[in-house]
Amino acid sequence: MEPGWGCGERGLKGNLDLSPGWPWEGLEVGGGPLPVCILALVSGGWGGSPSPSRPWPPPSQYNSALAGVPASATVEHRPLPKDYMMESVLVTLCCCLLTGLIAIVYSHETRAALSRGDLAQAEEASRKARSLVLFSLLFGVFVSTSWVIYVVVALYLP
Repeated sequence: MEPGWGCGERGLKGNLDLSPGWPWEGLEVGGGPLPVCILALVSGGWGGSPSPSRPWPPPSQYNSALAGVPASATVEHRPLPKDYMMESVLVTLCCCLLTGLIAIVYSHETRAALSRGDLAQAEEASRKARSLVLFSLLFGVFVSTSWVIYVVVALYLP
């Protein structure tokens, strides 16, 4: 046995039962047989016989969050929430300055939450931005319509 394998005393004197027909039987490394400690690791421990049924976990378990726990079969992919930045700027300029500015703040908060990966906060800020955009739009339409009606009534009725 070559020095440097790091098998220790137990590895050199380990009791290993190799079943015939296994691929590591007769394997050579560096011109000599495979050390006993490496054979023990491959076969499942000191003094035990290898388990021919499944020496390693199935491939589906390698990508799971926890080793040895199967990964879930279905992964829910939700679309990213919209930030409503363009709509917020438009309603700020055209409809209602105050609620439009608040909508811009929530739109920016949505973008910031998405950039740090906080989907729950991003969805909440997106809902608030959408609500403020709709409120600003409806308020702007109401004020514009009211102003047109007032001008028509004031000019044409004595």
